[in-house]
Amino acid sequence: MATTYSDYFNSVMTVEDGTAAASSVVLASTAAAQVLDKTWTPRRGLGGGRVHAICARAVIATIGGTSADVVRMFTLNSAARIIDLRYNTAGTSTTYAADVGIYLSGAAHDGAVVDVDLFDAAAALATAQVNIDCFSLGVLTDQDRGRPLWHLAQIGGATVTGVDPGVEYDVCLTSTATLVTVIEEVVMTCLYIAG
Repeated sequence: MATTYSDYFNSVMTVEDGTAAASSVVLASTAAAQVLDKTWTPRRGLGGGRVHAICARAVIATIGGTSADVVRMFTLNSAARIIDLRYNTAGTSTTYAADVGIYLSGAAHDGAVVDVDLFDAAAALATAQVNIDCFSLGVLTDQDRGRPLWHLAQIGGATVTGVDPGVEYDVCLTSTATLVTVIEEVVMTCLYIAG
């Protein structure tokens, strides 16, 4: 009978190397292959990390509601581990839709796009949406929950380095269809473990 270790026990993160290929993150079946350190205390975020919550609200009208407009909802550190990401809308507008993805925060929350639809692609926000779990409606799957945000960015197409770049990312809505008629209020909630 073989013993396999999760990333909880991997002190140098050699198993999760930040690549997108599923074969590259298969767990090693021996302690030696996985650099198991039985005296090591798990880093914050995997062992005893606190779950943090963010609730961000944006009222989108002409500004923010035109196709390709970006609405920056909130900021997370690259080491944050998202557990849950949801949105709610009242559905008071017509034809409004948006991608949910990440951009680099930059010096003044003006950084470049990393993956425009990492979490959701062309979400129909013109109809009432209640507590929609959008984490895995884009590029990611439910198996990606709890991975560091920098790793999710690399799965989504950012340059694969295998290491945390130590930056901040903004979770953003990028309009894919122009808002028509009235304003639309979008509320996003995020549960994450700080890295």
